[in-house]
Amino acid sequence: MRRVNDMKMRGEKGFTLIELVVGIVAGAIVAAVAYTLIEPTQSWLFSEARRGGMGGGGAAMMRMVREIRRIKSPGSIATHSPTQLSFVDYDDSMVNFQLVGTNLMRGSNVLIRGVQSLNFDYLNENGISTSVTADIRIVTIDMTIASGAQLVRLSSAERIRNIPY
Repeated sequence: MRRVNDMKMRGEKGFTLIELVVGIVAGAIVAAVAYTLIEPTQSWLFSEARRGGMGGGGAAMMRMVREIRRIKSPGSIATHSPTQLSFVDYDDSMVNFQLVGTNLMRGSNVLIRGVQSLNFDYLNENGISTSVTADIRIVTIDMTIASGAQLVRLSSAERIRNIPY
């Protein structure tokens, strides 16, 4: 007891062990409360970014699939590469999908932005990749979209209508 009084008398400053422990416990409580508030917010942001990518990407994918069904015949496919598909549909309209930078274009219109990769694959009636235009029966689409800091991958396949197999 005399030592504590001597410290106070000499004007020395410092914290007692009890004050340090109370400070550490208070800091831990504040950190725990902050973590419980921040973690759900990050989960919500993650979900919203993913939902945004799925929404826009899903709409773009549905449109491409719907229009690929309308390919008149394999002979009406003008261009088929991994990042571009051009064809004439039943209404004799030219339809062109292609990746330009990070934009998926339908003709001169942007279908969706933030596309990281786009891959068309062309399959014959046996489901085997083909580069022969006349043999194309199925078109597969693989697309990766950046949504916030996340990547959303969408895939689909569509058979060209009214083609005997």
